[in-house]
Amino acid sequence: AAMSNLAIEHGYARLASMVSCCGEECRSDIRMQIEPLHENGATNVIPANILRVYSLLGGDEGVEENLYKSGATSFDWRRRFALKLLCSDDVAALSSLSEMYESDCERGVAPLPIPRYAIHSSGHSAKNIRCILYTLLSLGNTQRADGMMSHVISPLSHTPSPHDYSYSFHLASALMSMDASTELSGNEMAVVVDAYVMQLICEGYWEWAVYVCLCSGVRSKRSRQLWLSKANDIVERNCTRGFDRQRSFLENEVGLPTSWFDKALAMHCAYNKDHFGYANCMAQISPEISMEMFEEMMTPDVLFRGRAQELMRRMEALKNDVSSWQLLNKDGVLYQFLFICKEVLDISQLSHSARMQHSARAQELVLYLRELKTRIEGDNAPCYKGGSFGTGLDETSSIPRSVCNAELLSCACLLEMRLIALSQGASVFMEHAGSQWRRLKVASELVSFSCTDAEWSYSADAIGAFNVFQGVCGVV
Repeated sequence: AAMSNLAIEHGYARLASMVSCCGEECRSDIRMQIEPLHENGATNVIPANILRVYSLLGGDEGVEENLYKSGATSFDWRRRFALKLLCSDDVAALSSLSEMYESDCERGVAPLPIPRYAIHSSGHSAKNIRCILYTLLSLGNTQRADGMMSHVISPLSHTPSPHDYSYSFHLASALMSMDASTELSGNEMAVVVDAYVMQLICEGYWEWAVYVCLCSGVRSKRSRQLWLSKANDIVERNCTRGFDRQRSFLENEVGLPTSWFDKALAMHCAYNKDHFGYANCMAQISPEISMEMFEEMMTPDVLFRGRAQELMRRMEALKNDVSSWQLLNKDGVLYQFLFICKEVLDISQLSHSARMQHSARAQELVLYLRELKTRIEGDNAPCYKGGSFGTGLDETSSIPRSVCNAELLSCACLLEMRLIALSQGASVFMEHAGSQWRRLKVASELVSFSCTDAEWSYSADAIGAFNVFQGVCGVV
């Protein structure tokens, strides 16, 4: 109607009549009327624009092809493609029409179907880029099916950024769900998903990056395992305290197991040197593993860094906070060792009569110590990583487990001898018990594992109690 009105405004009543009633059935009639005009040379007196309209109504693309070959710059491939659809009589599907249009482009009579952003680009590579609309229209072309899907999802088909795969991912997912095209290869799908995942993480939507990894539509078992592992890595890197919204989405909507988040929080505590937070989080997954890792982290600190008092205080305070505390320490060594040290110290500070009343308890502790020594001797694991959680963030080097076990056995033997002496009424603090240095040395051995300055008549600094092996009066 608009075209008919435009023709009337310019005084072309016959053209307006033809346009208003022209359809596919009238195309041959219009073509028959134009052919005699070409044969008689009468077209020279017809205005070029009017002749162009008549030719298109008759299904003749010759005028359009000649205009493009003459260097006209106002052509748009979308309009040219639509005109070809209008003028073609034997087009059964858009896919076959795209094949015909591709042939016209190769002959140089039609504009290349490039994206809008590349229209004014003079580079050779721009000529090889196909607009996303054209690739979608060409999906059914069986002769060009190989690699067509990769052209459809290419970022360059719709954006000048070759790394922006946000639309590519959604488009590929939609097409594959409708079976509208050949499937992407494993490498092509990996590129699309991985690029989109990185974009989401950079924008702060790491929970959606996890979702994309788990719902990418991959079918092979190996690929699913790879993306599952990648999703787990993303959770571990981004889980911190106060991520309740993301966790709720991933647990309740996506269906991630709770153990993923417990492990991620444990790793977060590890990087922040939070030993007890690490043990607590790991206890939710496996109390046995938690105890093993906790002792691996803390034993070198107790033996070589003088942190026994701090550790004992915090472990006692943590009893009410850590779930599965009893199970956590049932098979452990470190906590029981420190507990025995403290009991030895408490008995040592008693009067002679009070010590004699605790002789039975001292004998029980001897039995506990011997059992503890048996477990230490049977531990053949390779090494402790002193205070580093195995992450390599600490500058301390790995300490062989055999060294730690040897020191623990040495201290256990020392405690055993002290307990035997205490059960018989002796004390390391008796005035007649040897020289002052000897008494201070024994006191250092006990204090280093058991007490603070407030619990002792000597200053911890004075007797070198912060490190039992390197103090002023410690064992050397």
